[in-house]
Amino acid sequence: MGMTVRSEPCGLDFGAVMMVATAAGADTALVADVLPAVEQAILLGQRNDEEAEDIEDDG
Repeated sequence: MGMTVRSEPCGLDFGAVMMVATAAGADTALVADVLPAVEQAILLGQRNDEEAEDIEDDG
């Protein structure tokens, strides 16, 4: 039986996101305001997908 190693992201690189937003001409103040909520939605969504896969594997 092999060992499974999972690498989960623990957060977004805010600096990288802000650089892309600046380069794209986005409203960086707005991006900075919504980024924490977006980060949580992305991470929570990923965890929910992984939990669903685990449930399918167990079933």
